[in-house]
Amino acid sequence: MKMEHFKIYHNTRCRKSREGLAILTSVTNQFEVVDYINNPLSKLEIKDLLLKLGIKPL
Repeated sequence: MKMEHFKIYHNTRCRKSREGLAILTSVTNQFEVVDYINNPLSKLEIKDLLLKLGIKPL
């Protein structure tokens, strides 16, 4: 069975983001944490993420 690769876009100053990270950590340790505050996403990464989510930018 193939393991899913999770990626969490994390803001350390956000309570909900910290709670989400804690939940994910309790389930698995196979995920990537993206600190988007200190390492902003490139335009290409944002476009890719919007495409995956199936939403348009506001």
